[in-house]
Amino acid sequence: MKLTPKEVLPWIGRAFFAFNQSNVQTLKLVVGEAVRRPEVAEMFIRGGPDSVLDFLKAYLEHQIESGKLRTHDIRSSTRAFVGMLIPQIAHNLLFTAYSDDGLTNEEYLKAVANLFLQGLEPEESREEEQGSH
Repeated sequence: MKLTPKEVLPWIGRAFFAFNQSNVQTLKLVVGEAVRRPEVAEMFIRGGPDSVLDFLKAYLEHQIESGKLRTHDIRSSTRAFVGMLIPQIAHNLLFTAYSDDGLTNEEYLKAVANLFLQGLEPEESREEEQGSH
């Protein structure tokens, strides 16, 4: 909880990417079945990603309380952050042969964490930045 969001968000992303890389076949099977049977998706989410999401919600709430992030709906921001990981996960699982841009997971995580955090900066930080221009 004491680490900065710039440290924690990539760490969470790495955890998602590591899980997906070590369980590619399982993930492909679950995604295919989840389309037809929502209970499979629910079981899968509760078995792993749900605990990461719970941690992220608690972490974001702590950052709001400490003034490092502006007040917002943490349910939405948690989904938004995880949603930003999905394109890279899909690329790693399905489209590796079709891309030659060389974007690494680390580069992607740094970019999305920065984008995400810019939207959650406390209002004072934004006002200070605008005043300096």
